[in-house]
Amino acid sequence: MKKRVCFLDVDGVLADFSRQAREMCHVDSHIFKDRPDRELTSSEKVSQQKLFYFCDCVDDFWKTMKPTKNASFLYNYCAQHFDEVHFLSGFCPSPEYATRFDRVKTIKENWIRQNIRGIRDSSKIIVTPLSKKYFVNPMLDSFLIDDMKKNIISWQKVGGKGILYSNDREVIRAIHTIINTHSVHLLPLNIQSKSH
Repeated sequence: MKKRVCFLDVDGVLADFSRQAREMCHVDSHIFKDRPDRELTSSEKVSQQKLFYFCDCVDDFWKTMKPTKNASFLYNYCAQHFDEVHFLSGFCPSPEYATRFDRVKTIKENWIRQNIRGIRDSSKIIVTPLSKKYFVNPMLDSFLIDDMKKNIISWQKVGGKGILYSNDREVIRAIHTIINTHSVHLLPLNIQSKSH
């Protein structure tokens, strides 16, 4: 049996990103979720740029973000049921803010150590501007737990196994199924990444 490695998304799974977007930026981040830029209205694009600015340029956006209610429990549950657990967090794609990458990376690493019990070093924390699909390892059973459908679909297209996060209970149920039946429900690859 292949080694099972779990990659846990941070924003929207362990960190309450949508709450922070509402409280700090007065932006509903759900309007961008799984929607290509070309589908956004002009006012939605302005809101998206405002959110990108806060994400990349305002240190307190990450520093003061609250963890989700069961963040530490979910991490510990994954740690008990997978051979390895890594945190895999993206970076906003705005090139004008890319000079801040190292700063944001450090802040996110610190956030994980401070808010997820049991994490003391950064060796399992990956903060990247790359698409998450580049972290699938064909020599391993690579699982991604993520709240973005488009990330799950691209992960599966290159051979990974994805668990779409909607809430902790559903993720725990999916992990239980993986462990006990050696199978996982995968999203059909022809799903269009649109919010409903």
